[in-house]
Amino acid sequence: LQVAARMSIEAGDQEYYGYSIFHRFAYGFYSGRALNEQDEDFRRQQPVLLEYKEQVAGLMAVFGQAVSNLKGEVRHPAILEGERFHSDRELADITRNANSAGLFYFHSLQAKLHYLFGDFAEAAAAGERAAAHEGGVVASFGLARYALLDGLVCLARAREAGGLERRSLVRRARRQLRKLQRWGKFNQENHTHAMLLLEAELARTLDDPVAAMRLYDESIAHAREHRFAHDEATAYERAGEFYLHMGREKSARAYLTDARIAYARWGARAKA
Repeated sequence: LQVAARMSIEAGDQEYYGYSIFHRFAYGFYSGRALNEQDEDFRRQQPVLLEYKEQVAGLMAVFGQAVSNLKGEVRHPAILEGERFHSDRELADITRNANSAGLFYFHSLQAKLHYLFGDFAEAAAAGERAAAHEGGVVASFGLARYALLDGLVCLARAREAGGLERRSLVRRARRQLRKLQRWGKFNQENHTHAMLLLEAELARTLDDPVAAMRLYDESIAHAREHRFAHDEATAYERAGEFYLHMGREKSARAYLTDARIAYARWGARAKA
């Protein structure tokens, strides 16, 4: 994408240049690139995008605000709002332009922040709004990231639910898991750790602690090997909560400590 950006600007194609820069930034965020590096890119590229392609700059601002939130630069890190993205104004522009991709990115990132900061009901609501715009991001990495997030949110809620609601949430999580398993056949590096994390959470939800223990550790190892720092941190955190629920406080403390270290390595000071 960096090469595409350079070639497009050399050819005078400002629109393609803008989209190349945006997708490089978005994929960097999705793949767990260090937030400080993402922040530097945003500060360098956003003024250029505002000059060349204002609509793309609006998409960039959504991710730039998520970076700022996770770095602890806003008062309420779970709310996607700040100096880089003013939701009342920018979201209205995205909606008015019928930008399905922009609406998907905003709502899915908002769902991600709610999930990371423990508000699973709000994460589910934002996730539903994102799902209504999946058509704008067909065949993108963002859709795979949403599948993982939606599955995790469903299972977190299922552990607090009962009866029909619990079964419905588990079925939905399994559908998202099947998507990751299918995509993983074509790209194991990007999807295996995500699949394992969702399988671990499913095993936990279905009261299979032995499988959950193994799957959490496998997800952590795969995420670390392929440098998905944010997913490594989340896997540590979910495993720590699992062990805490099991009454194994010493193990829980070790995993939660590693989660804080991993979040700090990613640059997410608001979580660490």
